[in-house]
Amino acid sequence: VKVRKSFISVISFCVKKDGMYREIEIIESSVGFFAHVDGDTDAGDEADIDAVVDTESATHSKLQIRRALIAPLTHVSKDIMNESPDRRFKDLPVCRVIFDEMLTALGYILSFGLFVMTMIPSYEVFVF
Repeated sequence: VKVRKSFISVISFCVKKDGMYREIEIIESSVGFFAHVDGDTDAGDEADIDAVVDTESATHSKLQIRRALIAPLTHVSKDIMNESPDRRFKDLPVCRVIFDEMLTALGYILSFGLFVMTMIPSYEVFVF
């Protein structure tokens, strides 16, 4: 399993099925929560015939995921290769991303502060 320039939170792999191993490459992709990448191949599938890497041994094949967004809880068993980056990846300036992250952090701090402030009056009532 090779992962390069990709975001993965929680993922499961199955690299062996019926004595066959499958090399899995995930490059420049984002894989959703609890996605499953399967090493199972159908013998009659034309896409998997092209994926055979080792011509001397038919026990090694390759699954590639390139420049793709994989949704959470998705089962992937075939190659996903995009020629261009996904349109859902926005080309935002770094300053805009930093500003958005600062607003998000401020919102978290304010909500935590409100939560703590609502706990103080109830604590004082029970103590005294």
